[in-house]
Amino acid sequence: MRPQLAERVARDARHDIHALLALIDRGCPAELAVRILAPLDDPKPPC
Repeated sequence: MRPQLAERVARDARHDIHALLALIDRGCPAELAVRILAPLDDPKPPC
């Protein structure tokens, strides 16, 4: 995962880190996992 993306996800309490790691463990690219689990009220795309 890119350091900037990891920092942003770590700072945003709306992200479910356990769900994110589960997707990554199953082979999902980190950037896609973050997009899949992005909060619906996020006004800008996460990537």
